[in-house]
Amino acid sequence: MRFEEIISDTSHFKIFLRSDNYFIYNTDINLIKHIIFIKDIIKKKDIEELKISKSIIDNIIKVVLTEIKKPIIEYTENNNSYIITRRGYPSNWLDFNDIITDELSPAIASLLIYKNILYFSFCRDKTVMKISFEDDDIFTNLFYILNENNITEIIINDKNYERILINMGIIVHLYDKRINNKHCDGAIEILVDFLKLKDYSVKEYILKEIMKLDESTLNTLDIFNNEKSICSLYRCRSNQGKRLLKQYFKQPLKNIEEIKLRQLFSELFVNINIDDVFSKMVDIVKISKKIETNRISIEEIVRLYYSIKNIPMIIDRIVMGIELYNNNKNANNDKYNNNCNNNSNTNNTSNNSINSNITDNIDNGMFTPKTLDSDIPSKDMIVNSKNTSIHDDIEDKIFSELIQPLKSLEDNFHPLLIEIEKYIDLEKTEYNEYILKKDINEEICILIKSMEEIHNAIDILYKSICKINKKVKLEKVGDIYNFKISRIEYGPMEKILKKNGYVPKSVLRGGVVFTSFELEEWNRKLEECLEEYKKLERRIKNELVLFLKGYLAPMDAYNYLIAVMDVYNAFSEKVKDPEYSKPIFNGNYILKNSFHPLLVGRDCIKNDISLVDNKFVVITGPNMGGKSTFLKQCAIISILAQIGSYVPAEYSELTILDGIFIRIGASDCASKNISTFMNEMIDIAHICRMATNQSMVIIDELGRGTSAKDGLALALSVSEFLIKNKTLTFFATHFPEVCKLNTINKRVKTIINQNDVIMLYKLEDGICNTSFGLHVAKIVGFPEEIINEAKNYI
Repeated sequence: MRFEEIISDTSHFKIFLRSDNYFIYNTDINLIKHIIFIKDIIKKKDIEELKISKSIIDNIIKVVLTEIKKPIIEYTENNNSYIITRRGYPSNWLDFNDIITDELSPAIASLLIYKNILYFSFCRDKTVMKISFEDDDIFTNLFYILNENNITEIIINDKNYERILINMGIIVHLYDKRINNKHCDGAIEILVDFLKLKDYSVKEYILKEIMKLDESTLNTLDIFNNEKSICSLYRCRSNQGKRLLKQYFKQPLKNIEEIKLRQLFSELFVNINIDDVFSKMVDIVKISKKIETNRISIEEIVRLYYSIKNIPMIIDRIVMGIELYNNNKNANNDKYNNNCNNNSNTNNTSNNSINSNITDNIDNGMFTPKTLDSDIPSKDMIVNSKNTSIHDDIEDKIFSELIQPLKSLEDNFHPLLIEIEKYIDLEKTEYNEYILKKDINEEICILIKSMEEIHNAIDILYKSICKINKKVKLEKVGDIYNFKISRIEYGPMEKILKKNGYVPKSVLRGGVVFTSFELEEWNRKLEECLEEYKKLERRIKNELVLFLKGYLAPMDAYNYLIAVMDVYNAFSEKVKDPEYSKPIFNGNYILKNSFHPLLVGRDCIKNDISLVDNKFVVITGPNMGGKSTFLKQCAIISILAQIGSYVPAEYSELTILDGIFIRIGASDCASKNISTFMNEMIDIAHICRMATNQSMVIIDELGRGTSAKDGLALALSVSEFLIKNKTLTFFATHFPEVCKLNTINKRVKTIINQNDVIMLYKLEDGICNTSFGLHVAKIVGFPEEIINEAKNYI
């Protein structure tokens, strides 16, 4: 395809790589004007050209794919023509996955429905996941698979399901070709044909036992969407840890044993000092993507090397943490034991034995794999190795979950470290120089020696001109050497310089840049040597990258272990926080001195709630009295508990929830022609269909968007339905009639002082019969005459 035809294509955003710079043309320049400050656009006939450095292009690619949502093609110059070297789409980043690693990449899926069974496939990187399952009439399971995997587009062959999917916020593509298979293979066939996939693998996708949380619930609770979010309260140091933490929040567990295991590890990490390791850890996902696409630099290989070299130190820190954990545990037990001295001796002996066993097992090669190929632990092996019982000693858990995989990885990575040490001069990296070793082969030695001779020759030239004027500087721009001197100094010596063969190259505000025939000749020779060196470096680096590709599976496993430990480390901060406590799961819902975690640092009021048999709570009280904050707080506490974290309460007994469903706030959706009340009814209908006796439902002010009569009728009927369903419900309302049902009634405490209302934000038993709406109107600055007129209507 001709260059003019390529740049005229408006369906893709196009970037052109020439030498070490990128170029963007015509309409694509207008597309990125809001991303970067644009200057120096070169016009050639009818073509506008913008030069972009490599340091900026990654951010442009990220914005185009994730915000502008336009496909990208990268063209690379090759013998006066252009070849496609990278592609990416908003729904599948493909070759640009290494750039956008801080988020779960969007995915595109395909769906076939045959005899009430859904055959579903989606693409993640170059892996096609497949699953078949039955669903209800509103596609509950499908909805959560789409949400869990960030699927933004779906291909179907039946137009009857288009509206349902569009209402879920999914972009729908209709596939009109004949399908050979109506089962999972048919869904894969559609996906592969649509995406034109060539090299891909197929894996079975397994539905996880997790709490159901939709995007609306996560947004309402401020889990991610604000700068000061719930997720931001947990400080993960590594990128992989931050990604896994987001996944934990989106997928709280339902398995109580797994939750307790996370609690156990969080307590252990209180005693492990490992922050410095995680903060310097390379993003192995990004590195592995670059290895796959042969785009990794020597600097990134070095960073990977040092990340792997940290494994023995991580193991040592964990072993020390176990010792501290057991010592602290025994010290706490001794406080409450009348036979303190006897037990202390026994426990100390036990601890010494335990820690001795850990060290002995490692030193004796207990975890050393038999062969490199057969015993490399994969991420799947590590994830699936979790035991179902936590009653074993914590040392056994540490062995199986952390130390054993880490030690195995250390041994497996050993040949990789040797290979990197063989090729790269690691001593130079201390000075931020990332180069190959001189003694790799004879060609490298000759080239490096030649370049050293050239640099020595240039240095002799520089010393020679300094005899004329000591203020001359030797300046290097890129790989080119020049002389430079201030304009004031240059004037008097201009004739002498010309007489000695020096000629000016440019006159700048900062001085005069000049050169000589001899210096230019050395620059030319240096350029030739560098070009040969770069070719040789690329060849040797490609050999090293080919070797690295054999270690992608253990890199994936190591990345997962780092992420898990980083999350445990973040959780351990809450273990140390005296305001947080470990939740107990026994089927009740009891909170003592609980608070909203985003209110830490303020004089927040703490509240209690106790739900054992009756689990329907009606909360009444004035506007701005703290009802909504308390409702959100209860949901957040359950989410934190089921991801394995301690919770913001002095004491808590909780029940395992299968889902949290929330209706708070009022908004319309003009694009879908949905009014505020209609939107509310859609949410309530969804809640009534989805909520079980194991769910939590939070409803704030149901029925406010219609008449008082209709609103009350809806509030009463929905309440009766949820009570009958035995759903854990927090129901905030201004209708005191709801409190007459079989409910636990709470109100927000207030003090009425003459004409003023003081909010205490404290829950107490009882019913509040007024909302104090006029008080709120006064606070926000309503004109006094309007408020006085309103009082006349009461």
